[in-house]
Amino acid sequence: MLRISSGKNVPGLCILCAVLLLLSLAACGTEDSEEEAAEDVSSVETEDITPQKEVAISGPECDGKECGDDGVGGICGHCFTVEGSINDDLCLPDGTCTLCGCGEQECGTDLCGSPCGTCPGAWVCSELSMCEPPPVDCDFSGFLSVDDYSKAYSNEGGGFNMFYRGLSQDVAPFDVLRVEIDTALGGPSGPGTYDLAYDSFATSGLITYVLKDWAEGNYGALYVPTEGTIEITSLSGDGGKFQAIFHDVVLEEATYNGNTLAADFVAEGMISCLFDVAIDTDLIVTEPFCVEGGTGTVIRDNIADFQLQRCDGEWVNLHDSCEVYKSIWIVGTAGW
Repeated sequence: MLRISSGKNVPGLCILCAVLLLLSLAACGTEDSEEEAAEDVSSVETEDITPQKEVAISGPECDGKECGDDGVGGICGHCFTVEGSINDDLCLPDGTCTLCGCGEQECGTDLCGSPCGTCPGAWVCSELSMCEPPPVDCDFSGFLSVDDYSKAYSNEGGGFNMFYRGLSQDVAPFDVLRVEIDTALGGPSGPGTYDLAYDSFATSGLITYVLKDWAEGNYGALYVPTEGTIEITSLSGDGGKFQAIFHDVVLEEATYNGNTLAADFVAEGMISCLFDVAIDTDLIVTEPFCVEGGTGTVIRDNIADFQLQRCDGEWVNLHDSCEVYKSIWIVGTAGW
């Protein structure tokens, strides 16, 4: 036991006090640390540490796919509009994105909803997103032929000429629909779609027109196409069928100028329209030799055989001269 007397043991006392003070501070520090640790544990125990589900962006079913389900609850990618915004509605069933952009569109919107332009003036945007002239107010529409035929014959250019004629009824006055082709002038020689807008009666290889109220060699009005096409599905200089369809053909009233061989359009004249009017007829071909039954009764037709009586009273057949003479004069007389 440490005794205090006359101050000799004071240094030892000081050392003891210092040790006690350090022990006391150490004990205090340990208690504080344990309280702080307890608080930290308490905070951890009350915090939600449930793992969050991650969204997969490259699952096992993404090979060759730009978008859509990746097979494990995620997606294979996003689709974007032209403007760069995400629009996954553009994802197709095969996992590819709808191709955005206007391409050849002139108006409307593309598949992604982006604008493709507007049409000028009164022009309208068609279902194919192309600008078209405003609808035509037709005074006459359609053509139903009750009597039609088409014929072809060889021309000097090594090609052929063809003409089609359709009549609206059996008795005059009737309307006449004509199609004339000359391959030597660049006209079609086979199937295809061809522009019918009027160019020239004299130099065009493809001409279409309508004559209204034809009777005894005269007609009431001439209609010439200013727009539209003819889709020919069957045509050959060797015969067969002449089949065609008129698409959106607009014919305007005109007069035929015999001096210039041209059509002069009538100001504010009437309009006739051929929308999806079809032609389907046998194509008769005139031959460079005699055809017993003939091919018709108009210029360039093969004439059917018939008998004539000569001045000496003998009867002869017309075809007896076939391939013997290049030309024959036939003079008829009448007496009473």
